[in-house]
Amino acid sequence: MGDGPIDFIVVPGIISHVEFFHNLPGYTDFLRALAAMGRVITFDKRGQGLSERITGAPSMEERMDDIVTVMEAVQSERAAFVTISEGGALTLLFAATYPERVWNLFICGGYSKGHGSEDYPFLPSKQEREAKVELWRSNWGKGIALDFIAPSIAPLPGARETFGRAERLSCTPSGMKHFFKLNIDADVRPTLPLVSAPTIVFHARGDRQIPYAAGQHLADMLPNARLVTLAGNDHLVWAGDFRACIDEIEIACAGKAKKYRVSHRALATVLFTDIVDSTAHLARQGDEQWRDILSRHNDRASQLVSHFHGTLIKSTGDGLLATFDGPGRGIQCAAALVDEIKSLGITIRAALHTGEVEYIDDDVSGLAVHVAARILSHAGGDEIVVSRLVTDLVAGSSLFQFQEMGRHSLKGIPGDIELFKANAATSE
Repeated sequence: MGDGPIDFIVVPGIISHVEFFHNLPGYTDFLRALAAMGRVITFDKRGQGLSERITGAPSMEERMDDIVTVMEAVQSERAAFVTISEGGALTLLFAATYPERVWNLFICGGYSKGHGSEDYPFLPSKQEREAKVELWRSNWGKGIALDFIAPSIAPLPGARETFGRAERLSCTPSGMKHFFKLNIDADVRPTLPLVSAPTIVFHARGDRQIPYAAGQHLADMLPNARLVTLAGNDHLVWAGDFRACIDEIEIACAGKAKKYRVSHRALATVLFTDIVDSTAHLARQGDEQWRDILSRHNDRASQLVSHFHGTLIKSTGDGLLATFDGPGRGIQCAAALVDEIKSLGITIRAALHTGEVEYIDDDVSGLAVHVAARILSHAGGDEIVVSRLVTDLVAGSSLFQFQEMGRHSLKGIPGDIELFKANAATSE
């Protein structure tokens, strides 16, 4: 709805239904207030609402792909993102990966990690979070969640019944179990320093679902963010007095499209490969035959990187450096390379790490590049070794299995890093 100069993409919370949610008090009014400033785009996540049902839950990478698909479908090159609850973590990851697609971020009731821990004391523990969502799931369709996500509308006549129906239309209880697990396990803290878009974190002081401290921490960790405290105790921003929120959005978006510069830094997954025992192969094959093998290796590598929507940065002599905008595609490419290159009578190894990179002309630099290069030394022939952040970002995907390798010190990199061997998942 709306046709103003800026696009607003509303990224939903744990449940959504683009049609039925208009029956909930406050939802339509909130969207209409946004539509007075621009074009408002809403969507149902994969597996929910009017979207096709799926088995399990999509990974963060798949959900980022879905946002790109939505933007392309409505011909939106760049947008301001208004996120609800768990939609915030996803969109922060998206903004770090695709900075050129984001004008502003407006994070409502957001958080950076799905459960509390010793280094993140702002949310209840994983066990407490799991118990609470299990209570919600076991009462799915009854609307009891209004008591802690929108207590201001819970007493309204028919509100609980209406929200209960919204739950049932959004997803099945068994389907929600997978979505809840994905949310509780989510941790996007390493990506927060990479988000360059101007950001406002909106959080109700008395939020009963996500404590106010989680919002404070989020605003503190983002380099270009500020916190706006909302009155009341509603977690869903449209359920309470959202006018303060709308006023701040209007001020932030005024003329912003003309002033905002796109960063050449972005979150990316870096892939390094090299040929095992390349010097010994050269000695056995001779210069001419070895050059032919390397040429065929490079041709196949280039084809596979392109197939998995990556960017081949350069050949490293006996390997390659490539980047991907999603770690899942990077792992798939590495696995395909390991299998394909065997036909040339050689063996390769691969390493992947996700982090901030800087694109300079046709090359790429940054700490993430150095980390990936150092990880490669821990891989053996036919092995793919990845960092912890890579595994976290593909959590929920059934395509991969990971084997722990423990924590390792990488030359020139401060601190230890947790490594994993990646394998294609096998069906039982």
